[in-house]
Amino acid sequence: MALELNDPKGVEKLARKRRLEIDRFIELREQDLKLCDRLLTANTLKWRTAGAFEGGATGALAMVPVAGIPAAMTADILVIQVLSASTATHIAYSYGYDAKDPDEQLFIQRLVCRSFIAQATKAKLLHKTAQAAQALKGRVNWSAKLRNDQARRCA
Repeated sequence: MALELNDPKGVEKLARKRRLEIDRFIELREQDLKLCDRLLTANTLKWRTAGAFEGGATGALAMVPVAGIPAAMTADILVIQVLSASTATHIAYSYGYDAKDPDEQLFIQRLVCRSFIAQATKAKLLHKTAQAAQALKGRVNWSAKLRNDQARRCA
């Protein structure tokens, strides 16, 4: 899906299918913004479905004992970043902006960085979860020592 979102040819094909007479996606800059908006509405369901699938998959991964939660959180952060960058790139193409242009890349990176700030809170939780998993290694039960060790680490 990420490769498809990063290809301007897909936007050009969709625009022609919607009866917009363009040779290259850059010509979309000259179109009415409402026409460009319509190029994106067709993908909304696909993007939501992909997001739901990703959420379900990472949720299932989180069910794996001990290592599941750190692995799921790492995978979630990575997938969200890839899809965020790909979606922003596709949106740029849909309005006629070349995402490969250095100025546009900088703009897209700023957008993705803002979305990553929201994901950063997960990284702190991931670190604490990894610490807890490390503390569990080799232990048979939740002894008082384990609980005290973990309480000190998290404090």
